[in-house]
Amino acid sequence: MQGPKGSWFSFRALPYRAPDNKIDGAMLMMLDIDVLKHSRNYVEAVVEAVRQPLVVPSTDLRISGANRTFYETLKVTKEEIENR
Repeated sequence: MQGPKGSWFSFRALPYRAPDNKIDGAMLMMLDIDVLKHSRNYVEAVVEAVRQPLVVPSTDLRISGANRTFYETLKVTKEEIENR
C-alpha cells in the first residue's frame, strides 16, 4: 500500500497465539518497502533500455521476464515464455 506522502509499505495482519496455542488477538505489521519498490522499478527500466534481446532468469533458471527486444526478435509473447 502507498502512504499519504508516496512511500510504499507492506501491511500484514497475523493471528497472535497465546502460550496455550489459542488465538488471542492479532499482530499488525507495517514494513517500509519504499527502497525495495524503487529499486525494482529502476532495474526494470534498465532491462527495458538494453537494445539487445535480454532474458531475466529466476533462481531456478526459469524465465521470469525479458525485454521488449527479446519478445520482438524471437516473435514470442510474455505468456508463452514466462516460467519456462
